[in-house]
Amino acid sequence: MSWNEVWRFLLDEHIFHTLTIIALIILLIKKYKKVKIGKDGLEVDSGNESVNPEAPCPYTASKKRSVEAIEKNSKRIDELTDFLKERMTKLDTVLKDIEDLRLDQLKILFRLSSQPKEERLIAGLKYVNMGGNHDTKEDVIEMAKENPDMYSVICALAPHLKLKEIKIK
Repeated sequence: MSWNEVWRFLLDEHIFHTLTIIALIILLIKKYKKVKIGKDGLEVDSGNESVNPEAPCPYTASKKRSVEAIEKNSKRIDELTDFLKERMTKLDTVLKDIEDLRLDQLKILFRLSSQPKEERLIAGLKYVNMGGNHDTKEDVIEMAKENPDMYSVICALAPHLKLKEIKIK
């Protein structure tokens, strides 16, 4: 039997076509996990594990890389957070020191008798409004009561300096 006769027999009996289709199906099944033949045609699923449509992040490989990156950087993030907390504490201390210096400056300005009374009273009112206390507060209240016109003008121009302890008619 010659090759021509073999080919002719396979083609005439549709065995060649059948074997070709069977070989294609075997290749599809080996390559793809699921092969569905239905009214919509041939559907194949490669069984790709890198995509999980039910997961919040369907690409599991991407999700895995993201989690690894977060875990890798979490120690560094914790270190930076601790560093920032430490800096904020120091900054709070510095701001408190500046506020204390400002209070001291206002107290000294109020006590300087060489300054005009208006500037001394304004400095004293700012000192009391910033939380200054003790005998200086009493002296500021006394000075405001001794100079009611000056105190009224200052409070009219800067109402935030008005003290509730002083009642001027």
